[in-house]
Amino acid sequence: MKRINFIPDTFVQERDRRVTIIWCGAIFLVGVLLIEVWFVNARQELAELDRELNALKQLQASAQLSSRKAGEFAEQYGPQSPRASVYNKLKMKVPVTSVMALVSELMTPAMGLTGFTLVDEPANPQPLKGPHKQAARPSPKKVAPIRVTLEGLAPENLSIARFVGRLDQEPLFTNVKLVFSQSVKNGEWFAREFQIQADIPLDRPYARSGVIEVSHAD
Repeated sequence: MKRINFIPDTFVQERDRRVTIIWCGAIFLVGVLLIEVWFVNARQELAELDRELNALKQLQASAQLSSRKAGEFAEQYGPQSPRASVYNKLKMKVPVTSVMALVSELMTPAMGLTGFTLVDEPANPQPLKGPHKQAARPSPKKVAPIRVTLEGLAPENLSIARFVGRLDQEPLFTNVKLVFSQSVKNGEWFAREFQIQADIPLDRPYARSGVIEVSHAD
C-alpha cells in the first residue's frame, strides 16, 4: 500500500532548522562554560603566581635587610671594626688573676700586699727626624711589656729580699727591682713597707705548670 505524507516540506525544513539551532545553541553554551571555567582557573593560577611573587619579593627584601644588618653588625662589632680595635687595645694581654696567683705563691710567710697594679701601654716609637728619615728602613714593631707594681708590708728586709729573688728567678718577670723599703709604725708594731716593680714581656710564650699558663706571643 502506498503511504501518503500529509506533512508539508516547509514544516519539515523548519523543524530541522530549529533542531540545528538548538544544537548549535547547546554547543555554544557548552563552549562558553568551558571558556569561563578556563578563565577562572587561569585567574586562580595568576593569583597564586602573584602571591608567590609577592612572597619571593618579601623574602628578597628580608634577605637584603638581613644582609645589610649583618654588614652593619660586622662593621660595628667585627674583627676590623673600631669597637674591636678599641677593645683589643684596652684588654689585658695577661690575665690578672693568673699573675696574682703566681705572686701569692712566691711571697714569703707573714707578707701582705696593699697594692697591685698592672699597666699595659702600647709601644709608641718616635718618628725619625733629620734629612735621612725618608731613606731609613722601618724598624720592626716593638711590643711594650706590662709593668707590674707590687706594694705591701713585710716583717723585715730579709723577707723582702727573698721575695725579690723569687720574682727575679721566675721566667714570667723581667727587670725586677726594689723601688723602696722603709720602716713604718702602726700602733705598737713595726713593719717594712716596700714597693717592687717588674715587667712582663709580651714577645714570647710562657707556661708554668700547676700555677700559671700564659701565652701571648704574636
